[in-house]
Amino acid sequence: MSVRRWSIFAALLFGVALCVVAALPQVATAAYPGRPGVIVFSLGQFGGPHSSGELYSIRPWQSEPRQLTWNDSDSDPSFAPSGQRFAFLRSQPGKAGIYQYDLASSRVTRLVAGGSVGSPAFGRRGMIAFTRDTAIGRDLFLRTADGKERRLTASNDVKEEEPIFTPNGKRIVFLRRGSLRDIEVWSIRVDGRDPRLVSNGRDQYTPDISPNGRWLALENLISFLPVFELGTGIHQLPLRSDARRSGFGDAAYPAYSPGGGKIAFSNYEGIWLAQVGGGSRSLIYRTWDGPPEMPGFWPNNLAWQPLPRPRCSPYGQCAEGARRARH
Repeated sequence: MSVRRWSIFAALLFGVALCVVAALPQVATAAYPGRPGVIVFSLGQFGGPHSSGELYSIRPWQSEPRQLTWNDSDSDPSFAPSGQRFAFLRSQPGKAGIYQYDLASSRVTRLVAGGSVGSPAFGRRGMIAFTRDTAIGRDLFLRTADGKERRLTASNDVKEEEPIFTPNGKRIVFLRRGSLRDIEVWSIRVDGRDPRLVSNGRDQYTPDISPNGRWLALENLISFLPVFELGTGIHQLPLRSDARRSGFGDAAYPAYSPGGGKIAFSNYEGIWLAQVGGGSRSLIYRTWDGPPEMPGFWPNNLAWQPLPRPRCSPYGQCAEGARRARH
């Protein structure tokens, strides 16, 4: 074949290849977009924490988030162990309930309908723990992947809130509020048996469990204590700030990094990252530069995307990039 004919043939082949690529289905942002994953949060209304808003995602090394929803009524994101989707709460009238957001397609699906539900938490095998207002109080429920619901608790005159699964998926840690400030931390098996008191105290909110299942972070204290099944006693490791503007006394919504070495949280200034063992800390997303008496848009309900499970062959060889990072 002459050089001229070969050039024409190569150009035609390249054009066909482009057409084939263009015809392939286009996938949105990868399920695990970068290392060490994205942090999803809701940006509440002006005036402080504990409010609904829009859902956003941000990578730990970026300073500007990406908006995910536009309903002004979304909160409480919780990632599935695969990191490919998360559950969240929507309080929009007529559409209230628990929804699922798929990161690859941006598709939103309602899983549980009703305005009396709250605090969704994703577990293994498609299970979602959540709370629901009942005639005797606010109790803990479980939704399985087939859509069936099971009631796990039935406690009089208390409010059960903010469930979260242990990393092995066998138990659910949750808060039991008897009064305004007296709040107990409990755990229970996913079948509703074997309830255990983990800790009792005051002002304990928004728990998050470390990836190794050993430590429990709590809002307000920003301290860590062993999960009841794996440790004895309470060993607090409070985070302190050397910043002149903030003592982190108002820190909220702790979320462990995928490897457990860092923790994200928010205060009236924005979203922070800190080393679990102390040391460096940084403000990755600033939302307010004024005094704490007049807070700005407070980031709520932080959820850090977990690492995907490694895909390994029978010979023990795993896919590239699937090993757990130390972040």
